[in-house]
Amino acid sequence: MPAQTYRAGQTWFEPTGVLHLFAESPSASQPAQLLAVFITDQGCGPLLIPEDR
Repeated sequence: MPAQTYRAGQTWFEPTGVLHLFAESPSASQPAQLLAVFITDQGCGPLLIPEDR
């Protein structure tokens, strides 16, 4: 999928097993703000992969 800029109120969905590798703020002066909601099965394993792996 090509890079996209999301505005307030827009959403996206990532299917099971997809690894989200990259995100950045499109603004040179403002950091990105993001609210993530994970819906998982119990015992699904780690939701984050440490950067130092």
